[in-house]
Amino acid sequence: MRNYVVVHILFWSGLLVYSIFTVPPIISREHTVLIYFFGFSIFFAVIVQIMLIFLGVTDPGMIPKILPAYEDRSLTNLPINRAFTKGAMRLPYKMYAFNIKSHHLNIKFCTTCNIYRPPRTSHCSVCNTCIERFDHHCPWVGICIGKRNYRYYFGFITSVFLLTISINVQTIYLLANLKASADTALFVINILLTVYVFCAFFFVAVLISLHSYFINTNTTTL
Repeated sequence: MRNYVVVHILFWSGLLVYSIFTVPPIISREHTVLIYFFGFSIFFAVIVQIMLIFLGVTDPGMIPKILPAYEDRSLTNLPINRAFTKGAMRLPYKMYAFNIKSHHLNIKFCTTCNIYRPPRTSHCSVCNTCIERFDHHCPWVGICIGKRNYRYYFGFITSVFLLTISINVQTIYLLANLKASADTALFVINILLTVYVFCAFFFVAVLISLHSYFINTNTTTL
């Protein structure tokens, strides 16, 4: 939760500096092309915030744990039934192999959640739960990325990527047309903003490249 709040602070602080020190000079100088980029920036900023909200409130694909004291053995036909005797947990099989059509699958047992993990499911040590089609635990937003929220994660980094391009075009063009001697404070702040936004651009560009490859090859980070 703390990391999720930090991401919001980083996003809105950069956007606030951009709105105060970059947008007014662009509008006052009536740079027509940059005004279009300003409109794109507003649009992408809204999309970033929407994707970030959906990413934070969507279940990534958590698999419910099975606790021996509350397990109803009539609800499942998995081999885990043989591991329960009078509510006490015996040591179950670590691996359960079976065939689906032409595919041979090995289903592993999670000793923390007391379940056999479905295919492409992994246990997140940070969230302490099994996540279906687990990709990774994102340290920036502080949540797991899995089957149900991966689309919002990819939409988030894509919209951030486009937003950083739009803002950098405006700041670089503005710096090229500003007189450093006459507008020293504005010049320095826009240089710092350009560096800040470029760092974000480089970071999300790497993420987009990696995840585009993962999507194309139908694989995950872990």
